[in-house]
Amino acid sequence: MITIVMEILINNIQNRARVPQKKIIEKCKNILSYLSLNFSELSILITDDKEIRRLNKLYRNKDKKTNVLSFPPEKKFKKIQNNILGDIVISMERVKEEAKKYKITINQRLSQLLTHSILHLLGYKHSEEMEKKSLKILKVIEKDKNLSFM
Repeated sequence: MITIVMEILINNIQNRARVPQKKIIEKCKNILSYLSLNFSELSILITDDKEIRRLNKLYRNKDKKTNVLSFPPEKKFKKIQNNILGDIVISMERVKEEAKKYKITINQRLSQLLTHSILHLLGYKHSEEMEKKSLKILKVIEKDKNLSFM
């Protein structure tokens, strides 16, 4: 018998869009299971454009809004508790706008961004390898097998 212990913590601090928290948790668990990370902890902050822009400027020195930010744990904490993957920040405003732009559902856009950000937490950098890995994961966790990575 395999024991799977995953903790996905979600904090929604915006009120501009409905947040499908159960779907986000389900998607994260599916991604983590696919990656064989069955004993993982992940926290997700759902916010708006104004707050993600502030965080992007503060931590990346980029004064612009973005769709998602990924923050892996500091190395000194990773040694203490290696099951903590890190923190993800998502702007639901961006998710809604991008879903409309790409003619996909909000849930599909969330799958793309969650997959992308979890891979960043695992150390992947923007590359062809990361894109291929993202596509493989999306084909497993999404019903629409033609969903690409944007």
